[in-house]
Amino acid sequence: MENYQDIFNLNANDFVERTETRESELYKPDPKKGKDNVYKALVRFVPFHKDPKKSKVKKYSYWLTDPLTSDGFSVDCPSSINQKSIIQDTYWKLKRSSSVAEQKIADKFKRRENYYALVQILKDDQDPSMVGKIKVLKFGQKLNNIIQGELQPEYGKPYNPFDPFKGRVMALTVSIVAGYNNYDLSKFVGEETSLLLDGKPLEQNAETMSKFVEFLKTNSPDLSNYDYKEWTDDIREKVKSVIENTVPTMRTSESIQREAAKPTNISISAMHSNIEAESKKVDLDELNLDLDDDTNFEDDLYSGL
Repeated sequence: MENYQDIFNLNANDFVERTETRESELYKPDPKKGKDNVYKALVRFVPFHKDPKKSKVKKYSYWLTDPLTSDGFSVDCPSSINQKSIIQDTYWKLKRSSSVAEQKIADKFKRRENYYALVQILKDDQDPSMVGKIKVLKFGQKLNNIIQGELQPEYGKPYNPFDPFKGRVMALTVSIVAGYNNYDLSKFVGEETSLLLDGKPLEQNAETMSKFVEFLKTNSPDLSNYDYKEWTDDIREKVKSVIENTVPTMRTSESIQREAAKPTNISISAMHSNIEAESKKVDLDELNLDLDDDTNFEDDLYSGL
């Protein structure tokens, strides 16, 4: 006799889908977690092992919201790769408008300049569990200016923040200004220092360097995931919908053509009315009546740094 016992002793937990929790790749210093609403940490910029020349990703993006559906979404701007952007065109047409109302609407299509780079967290009293890990740091133009100042200082010796051996540590200071995270007080400090491997400064020998590259491959997030992403047909339609629903006067020629191509629905009763009207017109005519319409890195992590 077959055993049917399992059928009558089902546990709900046996059917719960198991999903692995993935730790966030982004390093998110939250000023609210720091003393006096200031988050402080020491970080070291890390080269991207897959393509050291792209150890810093730059792109423009938007946060768009459809006023009819309240559907909000983020989208990269084609201007990131020097392509024409319909969102950027919309922004400038509104911004240059003689209408104050349209100039205000332009802010809904203002692009944001974002940068992404890998950092190794050296010290973080707010979250000690981060120390030693490599994360993706997202930042804006101001912090990028600090990095550029390190590469090309007005005075003093230049440093390459991404050099595994000769970069300097950044004292990251994040505060809140006008409701947004502010990095203005961040700066590079001290003398040049190596990245850490197993908690120790990286040594310049073939064995250690090879081990370090393997460490990067295993522990670094894939920075290429933050590159500009081409629009899909779905994204393209969503972008057009937001523009047309926000600024009806800026309907695209494509949408106008689509509407014009739609078949006109005429009811059967309307068709009969038209036929009857034509018949009457013929009868009246027969009676003769008169009747009146739009820092370069070498391929090798260590050469040229």
